[in-house]
Amino acid sequence: MDTDEFKVCFPEVVLKKDSFAQTHWETTMGGEFHTTTPKSSMTGFEVGGDGDPWDGIMVIDDAQKGQSVYSPAAREEAKSGVHEAITTRLNHPRTPVIHVQQRLHEDDCTNFLLSGGTGDVWDTLVLQAEGTDKGLPQCYGEYSHCNLLNFDQPKGSLWPARKPLWSLHQIRDAAPSLDEEQPRGALAYATQYQQNPTSAKLAMFRPAWLPSYKEAEIPWSLSEITMRIDTAQKGHNKADYNGLLFLGHDKRDKNTTYILDAEQKRCEFPELIKWIVDCIARMKLHENQTTKFTRVTIEDANIGSAVMSSLKVKLKERNIKVSVGLTPSYGNKFQRAMESVPFFQRENFLVPAERTKYIRDHQMTGIKSLISQFKTFNESDTHAFDDILDCLCWEAVTKYGQAKNEHGFIYGRLSG
Repeated sequence: MDTDEFKVCFPEVVLKKDSFAQTHWETTMGGEFHTTTPKSSMTGFEVGGDGDPWDGIMVIDDAQKGQSVYSPAAREEAKSGVHEAITTRLNHPRTPVIHVQQRLHEDDCTNFLLSGGTGDVWDTLVLQAEGTDKGLPQCYGEYSHCNLLNFDQPKGSLWPARKPLWSLHQIRDAAPSLDEEQPRGALAYATQYQQNPTSAKLAMFRPAWLPSYKEAEIPWSLSEITMRIDTAQKGHNKADYNGLLFLGHDKRDKNTTYILDAEQKRCEFPELIKWIVDCIARMKLHENQTTKFTRVTIEDANIGSAVMSSLKVKLKERNIKVSVGLTPSYGNKFQRAMESVPFFQRENFLVPAERTKYIRDHQMTGIKSLISQFKTFNESDTHAFDDILDCLCWEAVTKYGQAKNEHGFIYGRLSG
């Protein structure tokens, strides 16, 4: 409002002398501006006049951020904040509300509003970074409370001076990243640039990022075997699986990790503990003078703490010596998977191409399940299972990523 351009257009509108706060100010013509965040209080502030619906306007800009949208709790919090603002802060039912949001997820705030979350019908303008012959995503024609505005967007870049087409395609073809300032990759491009949340069902990983090895290629310098455990919330036959993953580490090659075996099972707690102990005992048989089974790490979620306590007792009873601990608190499974992408692209992990001496199951069922989970995992959470894959992503962010740096993890032992 202090710019020359604004003063030319609205010469009679002047800020009051005491209005220099960024979050609240008034004009000499009686206008008032107030801004807040979704988590801040709006007590005492309302939008619009008592009679004229156009005597004010509410603008909701980016109520959700990219990093938090994969948390169901964060999505619900954002939708609740938007709902409360719209339903309690308007002085007139026809006071205009403008909601500006890049698409992030099938269950984001835009989906909430266009599906009737507040009961209002929304005039909807969809702007894609790149205009194509395909038209708008199908979901916009299926929303119950969406009045889609007719905008014939031409092919090519929406704003060539800001983002020419070649620049947009660089973003689309780049390695996946959910960086708040510069999201990249096919999934981020489909959702945040093309406003197509259904494309979040695209697989996050490429099969070629998980190359294979044969038993003859296992190095003699394999010095350490570790195990990761992902526990299910419940033990009945319709629950998620419990997942186990065994990993081999080469003391000469810190950039390569061998996936030795993987297993998954649905079972009640007593059977779960027995199964884990039996798997540990089996892998212990592969110890020799140069290769040691050193550590079991359990995800600190669901029944993880109870499993650790019981496991320590049962291992002691069978005189099996191995370190047992919990993971640190570090993001959710989607954030861990996203951070793991560059380590898979660098082929830091190898999967067995044939049954080796480390694999118990003749059919390699666990390994095949891991490969299937790797191929189908997506940000929309429509894949069947990810128990073994989450163990692998935990290993990636701990051994190669930021989990060890931010939470005191030192590879091979606990710090402190």
